[in-house]
Amino acid sequence: MKRTIQRVTIVLLVAACVTTALAKMPRKATWKDFEGTWIGYDPGTGAFFHRLSLTDKKTGTCVVLLSEDDAWLYKVTVTSWDEQSNITLQFEPLPGTDDKPFEMTRVDGVGLTLREKGVKKPNRAREVQLVRESDLKRDTARAERLAEKMK
Repeated sequence: MKRTIQRVTIVLLVAACVTTALAKMPRKATWKDFEGTWIGYDPGTGAFFHRLSLTDKKTGTCVVLLSEDDAWLYKVTVTSWDEQSNITLQFEPLPGTDDKPFEMTRVDGVGLTLREKGVKKPNRAREVQLVRESDLKRDTARAERLAEKMK
């Protein structure tokens, strides 16, 4: 009886260790991790605000704002993606937008950080840090509630 209890205890400890190890292992990214709406800006200039919406079909739209009067609209297509979160997005200006197509690739960072590449205009090269719009709204609301408590 004593030996059986020891064996059961060892099996339970091993199972707990395996479960903990599996829970801490980073999982492979799926496209679902990138679907949705992302917002952010170019921290280099702080001038360009982006709102990127990606669909389950690996397409989407992007609005880039410079000021109230300057906005560019793009159709976005994912030209490459793999499970290591390497993403390349093609930005095609919508008709009537005075701009040229360009690509952005994901780089390591918090949220979704994109770096423009293959652009001939030197003033166009930029890196954009994006966060999920829903996360930003949640965090903003929480900050507002905490600020109200301080009054």
